[in-house]
Amino acid sequence: MKYGWITINITDMWHKPKYNSERVNQLLFSDFVKISDEKNNFYHVEKIDGYIGWVDKRFIALCSMKTFKQFSSQCKYIVTSKTVNVHNVKEMKSPPHFLYYGTTFNGSKLNPNRLKISLPDKTSLIVSSSGAKLISNKTISASEIIKEAKKFLSVPYLWGGVTSVGIDCSGFTQTVLSRFGIQIPRDTKDQINFGDKIPRENIKTGDLLFFNRHVGFAIGSKELIHSSVGGGGVSINSLVPKYNEYRRDLDESFKTARRIF
Repeated sequence: MKYGWITINITDMWHKPKYNSERVNQLLFSDFVKISDEKNNFYHVEKIDGYIGWVDKRFIALCSMKTFKQFSSQCKYIVTSKTVNVHNVKEMKSPPHFLYYGTTFNGSKLNPNRLKISLPDKTSLIVSSSGAKLISNKTISASEIIKEAKKFLSVPYLWGGVTSVGIDCSGFTQTVLSRFGIQIPRDTKDQINFGDKIPRENIKTGDLLFFNRHVGFAIGSKELIHSSVGGGGVSINSLVPKYNEYRRDLDESFKTARRIF
């Protein structure tokens, strides 16, 4: 078993060790992975959340198991703006010049306006504190989740995507919840077993709503925010015929709701 971390701001995880086989997920800068195999210049990796796929080995820096455990357990900051610029890039050989929302890192506060990102290779980068925050471990409200989710409105749909460049339905829910330190599985088929089952008539803001191979966040009992091909990406739709932006396909394919906090 080998260990490593992602050195660019985003890279795809593929179903097979070749480009364009099927994008199953994406990894962000400083994500840590376990490496179980190598083929065709790709590593077969497992993300911290257990998700597996193939990644171009050029974008992974190897590290020791000790470093892997140390750094992967200390990622206490998360990027909370769609992107944040990176400074002090001369320290790295091929640094990312910006990071995407959802990027987590081991860091510390330099001053009220700057955060330092500490990396396993003993280099460091700097980002603005306005674009990254401590991962919340306090009790959160449903309105906070929806406020965060609305940052992604109009972001296009992308199968396997997890960023403001493009995002799919389960990547959207997982990414938004990670802001608050809530870890849920990557795929809809697994997210549907997370949390407590709620009757449709008891749905409230912040609940996860599940449909046929689809998921989104409830806004009240009649609307949801989600990322879908049919909606052109992240949008707000209704499950009630008389409401604007009604989605009959979702209304009729509703499966269940889950309460996660």
